Amino acid sequence: DIIALLIARTANIDDASGPRGTALCEACYYGNVPLTRALLRANAAVDIAATRWGNALHCAAENGNTHLIDLLLAHAPSNPVAYINTPGGRFSRALYAAAFHGHEDAARVLSSRGA
Repeated sequence: DIIALLIARTANIDDASGPRGTALCEACYYGNVPLTRALLRANAAVDIAATRWGNALHCAAENGNTHLIDLLLAHAPSNPVAYINTPGGRFSRALYAAAFHGHEDAARVLSSRGA
């Protein structure tokens, strides 16, 4: 499949020089579940943050994608609560990004997981 081929040929899957940081952040921002799953299978780091957009969780929360939020939390570093509350991006926290855009379900999921 093309996604696996592109990932295999990428020199640095965690390169954060893209418009929203890493490829994982881009996939989460646009709600691309298949690409997000493929990047996570390839061990993309969930906690790399770009200055303006934060990490992948911030990007998923900004667009209210609860499925991606759950997927990212399942791949969170050793302390999921710390990951949820990692500062970064223009909204500082993933919960704030979800709330600002009126994504009640996403805010509820984040709150129930420790935000």
